[in-house]
Amino acid sequence: MGTQVFVIHSEADAVFVDRLAARLRAADLEVWAGSETASVGDNVIDRVTRGFEDIRFVVAVISRGFIGSTWIAHEMSTWMLKEALGTRPVILPVLIEECDVPSFLADHRCFDFRDSFDGPADGLIERIAGGKTDDLAWATERSSCLCENVDRQLDLITEAFDRGKLVIFCGAGVSMSAGIPGWKVFLRGLLSDFFDQTGKSWAALEQRSSSLAKVYQEYFDLSPIIVAQYLKNSLGSDFQRTVRDALYANAPRPSPLIDSICELCRPQRERRALGSIVNFNFDDLIEQNLEANKIRHQAIFKEGQRPAPFELPIYHVHGYLPRAAEPDPTADIVFSEDAYHSKFIDPFSWSNLTQLNQLHQSTCLFIGLGLTDPNLRRLLDVAMRKEPDKRINHFIFKKRYDAEDLARHMARWEDLRQSEEHARKMVRMAEILEERDCNNLGLNVIWVDEFDDIPPLVSRIASE
Repeated sequence: MGTQVFVIHSEADAVFVDRLAARLRAADLEVWAGSETASVGDNVIDRVTRGFEDIRFVVAVISRGFIGSTWIAHEMSTWMLKEALGTRPVILPVLIEECDVPSFLADHRCFDFRDSFDGPADGLIERIAGGKTDDLAWATERSSCLCENVDRQLDLITEAFDRGKLVIFCGAGVSMSAGIPGWKVFLRGLLSDFFDQTGKSWAALEQRSSSLAKVYQEYFDLSPIIVAQYLKNSLGSDFQRTVRDALYANAPRPSPLIDSICELCRPQRERRALGSIVNFNFDDLIEQNLEANKIRHQAIFKEGQRPAPFELPIYHVHGYLPRAAEPDPTADIVFSEDAYHSKFIDPFSWSNLTQLNQLHQSTCLFIGLGLTDPNLRRLLDVAMRKEPDKRINHFIFKKRYDAEDLARHMARWEDLRQSEEHARKMVRMAEILEERDCNNLGLNVIWVDEFDDIPPLVSRIASE
């Protein structure tokens, strides 16, 4: 019996697959074709793990039909998880026409059949016959493909930018790059202030409020949103002011990431400027940077506000607390449970409509967002469902996991002390799952090794 190869493809590519299968069989390879055996209602995991457990190589025939198939996306995810865990198979993408290579296959060497058949077919057979699954040369090829994929993605973003159709979605990671505390640290600071205020009659407690807040947060493990709701109810009219003071407790530091975002906001004679910014943060760090660079802008944080002509709109969809101004009592901030519920249940709120409009009309680049906000996920899902051809139009930066760090973490448990190779496979599995989640929400993933890699990539969009 020859080496077993599974060819997954769109029905529209059956003629090419028949030709390829005949060539592979002539090389003493046993070939199965994916669309010949798939049927609606099949258990994908069961079909892959049991029905084709001896498959050593999966040839993915990439075409426009391949990219547009939901079934293929589900099955490819299962095959790739098997590959990541090292239980077979090896994924071998085959490109047969002009189309975007799916980002979850970007770190695989792609056999290019667009201009010829015999040469790429010989290379594919040689790769399968060699049987190697992770040699140094292969790793180098994968790294090269990753770089090419990032270049291709940046070209698409730059094209949208040049047409005035690029929108930036900013999450907590953007503000954290300038020293604004993350959610956990920020909430701990508010708890510390709360204990300090409520414990004035306890002389010793006043000195220990920060430690007490940390213990409370870690030991009781309450949902942050529940703690935030309690603080809002307890602080009453002082709530927004207290949040603002905690937000700017430490002077923000210079941020190359914010600088690079603001570079996109500068109008140029030969191209249009950024379409808008959707900001999930309360702070005014971007506004302060734009002000310093004399770039016209308008912070919009409640219904009825409109930017003037030639002003860049910055939509603070969770509220706005500028450093040098008193909070607007007519505008709430999305911080506590009741505020989140209000946003979720009102599909016609200005902030929800604003986000949907940007997602429908522009190419959106997500920076510093973790995609855990259920309302944002819902809006992304709605926008993807309304996309006529189901194209994945938007982009998100995500940091790769560190296999060495995971291996060190796993070593704390005796029964999990495995090699770094095993940790690498686990990292790959996690990245596949995250990437598929992003793809389902209409987002292409741009993987970076470090967060510090993001500012140069954003600056490159502005300079090209």
